Amino acid sequence: METMVRGYLLNQIDYKNKYFTVYNAEHSILKGQKLRITLINKEFAIMPKIRSAFNQNTFRLSFAEHKNLIKIIDIVEENDSLAILSEYGNYFPFIDYIKNCSVKEKQKFCLDIFNLVEYLHSRNIFVTDFRPDNFLVNNDSIILSNIGIANIILKIEDEKKYNDLVNDLNFTAPEILEKERESGVVPDIYSFSKLIDFIFTNTNIYDSKLDKILSKASSIKPQDRYLNLKQFHTDIQNLFNGKINENIDINETFFNKNTKVEDINIVIDQEVKIGQNLSTSEPIFNNPKETTHQNHLKNTQRDKNSSISSHKSYYEILADIEAEKKEEANRSKTTVQTKTNHKVHNSSKNTKRNIQTNTNNKSPKESNDHSSTSKTKNKNGYNRQQNTSLPPQDKINTAGPLVLGIIGFIFAFAVPFIGFILSIVGLSRAKKNNRKVKLQIRKFTSSERGSQTIGILFCIVSLIISITKMIIYVINLMF
Repeated sequence: METMVRGYLLNQIDYKNKYFTVYNAEHSILKGQKLRITLINKEFAIMPKIRSAFNQNTFRLSFAEHKNLIKIIDIVEENDSLAILSEYGNYFPFIDYIKNCSVKEKQKFCLDIFNLVEYLHSRNIFVTDFRPDNFLVNNDSIILSNIGIANIILKIEDEKKYNDLVNDLNFTAPEILEKERESGVVPDIYSFSKLIDFIFTNTNIYDSKLDKILSKASSIKPQDRYLNLKQFHTDIQNLFNGKINENIDINETFFNKNTKVEDINIVIDQEVKIGQNLSTSEPIFNNPKETTHQNHLKNTQRDKNSSISSHKSYYEILADIEAEKKEEANRSKTTVQTKTNHKVHNSSKNTKRNIQTNTNNKSPKESNDHSSTSKTKNKNGYNRQQNTSLPPQDKINTAGPLVLGIIGFIFAFAVPFIGFILSIVGLSRAKKNNRKVKLQIRKFTSSERGSQTIGILFCIVSLIISITKMIIYVINLMF
């Protein structure tokens, strides 16, 4: 028998059966640090299929966290040992605690388990075995323990041992024991109904109403049970609230007697897909003022825009927005210029003769000066218009990454942590400069590129040196 697992001494046996043993263990060095360790019995732990099932089930459970579920800390597979390390607590056996509970406490336990099972099913984790032995009580809260072990032990290859296991699993669905299907939602509904029946044993407050619900949930034929856990939960909740409708036949089902078990999974999958589509779909009703043709054009344009934008980067989208703003400004400016030119054209007919006369009266020198001035104005005007069409070019401070890189390089040897921080800041500054250049739709100048490149090199070198120094420091502390 194992006496220690991962430095924890197996002191007291908390629960034991033919298949596994649960210990309350304490660390041999760190006194006061305790864990709850579940150890699979060796005659089963050496079976290859059980070891494979152990890895699959416990790995998924290690990421599950719920207030009504024991948190798994670690899983151990060493030599012939399979162990589950879970959190320690002052637990009380549920099977003894429930005997003295009031009806309201029993109701609370049932609803808490419903919430837990819905959470587990959302993570594709199935309980399979809702035996009262697998539940504990801590501070008036019900806690599920030993979850997943039934799915592991069911992989027993020895026929005789498997038959003994079938006799022990009184709360497990018959189709699971007969190996007709794997664990799932419908088998869990069967097993959960058996637990509810156990909880309300000798409680006559609900009489036949509870019997109707449980007889549907625990039907021998899977196709006669509830389609999903939500329907089962709703009926139990209504029963507790006194809202059961006497005129509704709870045993009514959407399936006929010839429905196959596999069809249930298809229906459940369809319900899940329908629910997802409804939750993400757009409003059903369109604007009544829009015609069908307008709606079609609107949807087509929206799909086109979304498909185009989905292939563009963040910077390309910003550039498009800036281009649209400039194009709009140019259009408005062109409109103003067109109106002005139209007025000038009308007035020029009356003044053209006077302008021509004045021009002829000027000396050749004055005329040449006037023409050259006109050309200069036109040229300057053209340049101004050309400059306004370009995006504004803000000055980019590429000296920042260079300064941070040099200072970070110096601190990398003296104080590695500060060098690490400075190099990270320098690289982020360089990234920000690259983003500014893209938004301005231009390239770095030679001076900007030079200082930026040198700064990045200093930041990278200081980053490497800082990390190396910190790793060496940690290793020296450990050894």
